[in-house]
Amino acid sequence: MHPPRPPEGHRRTVFGPSIDAVQRELVPALNDGALPAEREAGVRAALGRLLMEFGDWDAGLEQLEQAVDRLPDPSVARAVTLLWLGWPYGSPRPVSWHLTQVYRGVASAPADVSESDRLMLDRLHATRLLFCGDPAGWHHVDRIPDLAGTQEVAIQALLAHVDLTYAAMLWGHYERADHHAASPESCRAAGTSKGSPTPSRPRPSIWTGAGAAGRAWPTGRWR
Repeated sequence: MHPPRPPEGHRRTVFGPSIDAVQRELVPALNDGALPAEREAGVRAALGRLLMEFGDWDAGLEQLEQAVDRLPDPSVARAVTLLWLGWPYGSPRPVSWHLTQVYRGVASAPADVSESDRLMLDRLHATRLLFCGDPAGWHHVDRIPDLAGTQEVAIQALLAHVDLTYAAMLWGHYERADHHAASPESCRAAGTSKGSPTPSRPRPSIWTGAGAAGRAWPTGRWR
């Protein structure tokens, strides 16, 4: 059973009313059919991801499903949309349905992509499998670097290690969780001075520090 949908204007963060306003204004505009099909699909995919991140699972899945078959195949956009459909948390769908979307997403990925896009696809593939309870996800974790040579790759690596920290905790792999929690500190882009966060992103310690207590509790390290 998925969490109950919060009342309109009362999602889990202070941004809730703003997200409600975006949905209220944007969805009718998309339904008017004024945009070219591929452009409309791109906007729906972005809106679907946004809604899911803010806890509106049903509405987010609806937008992603409307988007996916209008996106070119193969393409990064279609692969990412399918991999987001593979995220099971809060969903009314069975896990088997989400795993099918993960496999479809992998099949839709183009062979020739940038390094940062490849890492984004790899992190979504690995983490979606793990969140669906498929141990095959661990076989893909080696694709996630601990060091990054560019800012774009650093962002994807940081996001991957944050998600993998959480996944490792869910699986009871506490030493692995510690490794991934520490890795973002080394995921700095070339040319970024030590101690400076990647531009437009918070310091890694903000992302992972709050989880330190959670990692300590089941391993007896709580103080």
